[in-house]
Amino acid sequence: MYRRHGNKLALVFLTCDLVVTAAVWLGAYGLRFAFWPSPEGIPDYRLLFERLPMVLLLAAMSYRICGLYEVHRFKQLPRELSVICRAGGLLFLLTIALTFYRRDLYESRLALGIFAVLGVVGLTAARRMLWCVLRFWRGRGLNHGRALIVGAGRTGRLVAKTMADNPWTGLEAVGFVDRPGKVDSSVLPLLGTVEELPQLAARYNIDHVFVALPLSRYSELPSVYAALSDVFAEVQLVPDVPNLAGMKLRMLHVDNVGFLELRRNPHRGWPSLAKRATDLIVGSAA
Repeated sequence: MYRRHGNKLALVFLTCDLVVTAAVWLGAYGLRFAFWPSPEGIPDYRLLFERLPMVLLLAAMSYRICGLYEVHRFKQLPRELSVICRAGGLLFLLTIALTFYRRDLYESRLALGIFAVLGVVGLTAARRMLWCVLRFWRGRGLNHGRALIVGAGRTGRLVAKTMADNPWTGLEAVGFVDRPGKVDSSVLPLLGTVEELPQLAARYNIDHVFVALPLSRYSELPSVYAALSDVFAEVQLVPDVPNLAGMKLRMLHVDNVGFLELRRNPHRGWPSLAKRATDLIVGSAA
């Protein structure tokens, strides 16, 4: 279910991105030669349409390589904006390289620069509109998804409350999966144990599984992942953040190996520069 919806949404976003790219490609030509003089004359507009299929092909490759179609229910603007900027930069480099390699008659660098800037702005605006429409539909029960929460403790209850308070995600928490014991039934029911995960996922048509075990039970994660090995659902680990107080979590990937960054060295990077600037200002004032 999740993969089927994800593929449909990715196709919708791809179609929208290519339409925006084509409009920006044509619009950059109009802006360039409408507002700036051209000593060598205005190129034939038919050259634009001749190169448009190649530009769209390069756009699809750039957007796919940069990960614009990793559709996720919790997508946020800052992260998507950085991906759009990378994709736009890659498309600009590929387009200008192809233009000068082929020595095309239409090779206005200013027009290509306008195309790159408007492309980022246009993609950002169009995708924000699509996300707003999608969130509106999800808030009214369309593009609906069902989730299980592994762990009925404080972190699990927090996940259930977060999904209940954010209907725009389109996710419904069906229940908890945990060891038999005391569970607050006013939040969600206890549906079964970890060993029953495959059967529960099939019975309730589950799209997402959130693993929200406390730190003291992280030794159980291998058995949880083993039970989920045959489940076709998105699985996410929700860290026990209160027990990691003071740490800002960040995920890094190097050669398909994930590193969960807990804390950065405060004496390196921007914090170090800010501290040094503060020391200089205060020292000068004294």
